[in-house]
Amino acid sequence: TTKNMIIKSKRNSLQSSRAWVDFHSSHNLFDSNWTVETYLEEITAVSLADLKKVGEQYFKKDTWFMAVTGNIEKEEVSFRY
Repeated sequence: TTKNMIIKSKRNSLQSSRAWVDFHSSHNLFDSNWTVETYLEEITAVSLADLKKVGEQYFKKDTWFMAVTGNIEKEEVSFRY
């Protein structure tokens, strides 16, 4: 699942000492109760309903901008939303 990919990616990115310190120091600076375990729990707790709510809040059809490059006609481009 996407959640598992995010968790695995984060674990892989923390394999160097520098990355581990940078990641933890920035989180501890803003939230002294933060741990890797709570970070992973927060990711796991995200539901499809949560994602839909955020999508509806930020991705409105009148706020999208799309750039298409190449040899293409306007009629060839269509969007479903």
